[in-house]
Parts: sequence; C-alpha cells; structure tokens
Amino acid sequence: MRWIPEALISWRDKNGFHRKVLDQYALDSNEEYSCGSFNVKEHRVTWRSSFPGKGAECQQEEIPGLDPEQFHPISDAVAQYQDKLYVIETTPFDELKLNIVTLDDPKLIINKRFNAGKRHGYLLTRKGDEFGDSGLQVFESAGPLILFDNHIPSEREAHQVSSNPYIQKWLARDDKYVYRFDGMQLWRYHTADPRAVRVVNDQLDGKINGDGEFIPTPRDEAKK
Repeated sequence: MRWIPEALISWRDKNGFHRKVLDQYALDSNEEYSCGSFNVKEHRVTWRSSFPGKGAECQQEEIPGLDPEQFHPISDAVAQYQDKLYVIETTPFDELKLNIVTLDDPKLIINKRFNAGKRHGYLLTRKGDEFGDSGLQVFESAGPLILFDNHIPSEREAHQVSSNPYIQKWLARDDKYVYRFDGMQLWRYHTADPRAVRVVNDQLDGKINGDGEFIPTPRDEAKK
C-alpha cells in the first residue's frame, strides 16, 4: 500500500491495483514543490542536493531506478531501499552528496539506532536538531554482533522531546569486543570473554582496566 499524506492512497489486492486521489492539489504540490531531504513521490524518488535556508532555491535530484513503494526514509540523512542505504553527507567543501551503502545482510531492516548486520554495525547518529546533524556510522565487527536486549530504545523513545535522547545506551558484543553507543558516539572495548559479559541496570557489568580492556564482573555461581 502507498500513502501520500492528505493526497493519495493506492493499494493492491486480489482484484488488482486501486488508486484513490484524496486531494489533487496536494498531490500536485507533492510532485512539484516538496523539498524534504528525501521526497517519495508517486512514481519517483528525489533527494535535496542543496542546504535548506541558505537563500537558494530547493534543488532536487532524482534517484534513478527506484520503486517509491519500497523506499523508506529513516532520518533526514538516511533512507533504506531493499539492501541499500542512501546517505546524504556533507563534503569538506560544504556541499551535499549522496552515498550508497550496501548492507552485508540483505534481510536487515534498519529500524533503530544500533543495527547489527552479519559483520558490520550500522549506527544512526544524531548530534543535534539541525539539518546535517544526522548521519550514519558503519563499523566492521569481529564476527556477528549480538545486541543486549535488556532495553533497546525505540526511535520514538529515543527522540522524546522531554528528555535527552543520548542518555539511552545501546549495548552489544561480538567475538572480541563489547560496545556501548549513546546515539552520538560509539565506544568499543576488547574483552577476553565476551560471552561472560552481562548487563545490570542498563549498563555493562564490569570495569575497564588500565589497558582499556573490559573485565566482566565474575558471576556468583551460588546464585545460579
């Protein structure tokens, strides 16, 4: 099903394809004048290639070969299309460019801040509320990433206006390291036994020694 807010709804069922225009003016405006970071139109997808609010007209470029129904904006800088992420980045010359990142797992859906692929982590970063403050960080892991599921904040929870979105912690491990991500920065610590790491009160249970290695708190065998 496709839905362009207040403009169009279309869907397929056993009787074929259906298209219902809710507001022709709104549909025309979406086609001609929409100027978001990513613009999902009825038959095509565009991205804004100029900074907003700098006096210049909205410059849009079409992303060729995409089915709008399968294109999903995630933030004002990242969108997913099948097994690819489309990322708007700022160059050293203060210009915008569109990069394409292929996921290492074609079934992976990017739907939270910390996303685990087969051998990579995909982090949706955000350092503020202005345009250009969102981004994507990709890092290679030592084997499959395993997220600690004690508390993974949803995007809605992470962006609550009434609280700081970066106090939430996303925690994970692989075959060599443990990770802590606060929505803006990633910390990685080597640990001799990743499987022994536990989470207590939404924190990694252990300490970091002088060499920067994470030492898990020994488990009390009597309490097992």
